[in-house]
Parts: sequence; C-alpha cells; structure tokens
Amino acid sequence: MPFGELLFERGKSGGWVHGVCFSPSGQYLAWVDHNSCINVADSTQDKIVSELRTDKLPFLSLLFVNETRLVAAGHDCAPYLFSYSGPENIQLVSRIDAQKQSSKLAVSAMQHFRNLDKKAVQEDDGLDTNTLHQNSISQLLALDREGDDSFSFSSSGMDGSLVIWAMKVVPSFL
Repeated sequence: MPFGELLFERGKSGGWVHGVCFSPSGQYLAWVDHNSCINVADSTQDKIVSELRTDKLPFLSLLFVNETRLVAAGHDCAPYLFSYSGPENIQLVSRIDAQKQSSKLAVSAMQHFRNLDKKAVQEDDGLDTNTLHQNSISQLLALDREGDDSFSFSSSGMDGSLVIWAMKVVPSFL
C-alpha cells in the first residue's frame, strides 16, 4: 500500500482512537476509542466490526491475553478483562484490580485538629481511589505468556506507578 492510503474507515461517530492491538495470531484487530467502547475487527469474517459500549471512563490502552481475551485500562485507574467470542459478542468478564485497603483510623475531633496543627497540612477529602493506580493507566504491556492459561502484563499510570499483574485464565472461559 502506498503511504497515506486509507485502509479502513468506520462510519459511526465515536471519538478518537486511544489504543490499538492485534491478537496473537493476527486474525483480530482491536481498538479503544474516546467514547468508552471496545471494538474488534475480524479479518476472517469480511472485516466485521464488533463494538461493546461500556459505562466506564474512556480506555487508553488494550492488549490481547489470548485469541479470545482482552485487557483494557484507562481513566478508571483499573484494568478490565473482556472476552470476544465472535461477531457482536464482546463481554466484560471482570475488573482485575484488587481493592486497596483503607488504613484510616477513627479519631476524635480534638485529635484530628491537633494532628493538623502539628503537621501544618490539611487532610485530604478521601479523594484516593480504591485501586492500585491513583491516576489513569496510560499503557499496558504483555510480559509473559505461558500457554493459554497463564499470563502476565504490566500497567503504567499517570501517577508514576508501574504494576506487574499475573493472572490465570480459567479454562472454562477459553
């Protein structure tokens, strides 16, 4: 193809594309766009495009775990696992992120103001998210694939954190 030639155009409005990836075999092309959708194009099905519109904040990055599983992450600060099982069949499987434990203790009002006075800082208003990342996840990267049942990847966020995830894909979901 000559440089700059249009290979594919999608007629629906959806916003700009944030992330693109191919499946391990190259059969599927997936992308996430700014309208919180996951899209998968199947090269063997006449380039049929499947779309899942989510209620999550926009995703910024995605990757294939295997031929039927995708991980996407973005402004929700947590990675999500999706399954693709054919045209028009993309489903959210689960949120991968573990809940962060809260370590706040109940203190009296007097103790609270005494601590503020000692430290000369204000206590935050509980704006911490309950995820490992405290800001948007900007990049996902596959690290190790051991067959179809074990997978590890990393996520880096705008909070400066790098998290390594190891997951087992349950065979009944394959």
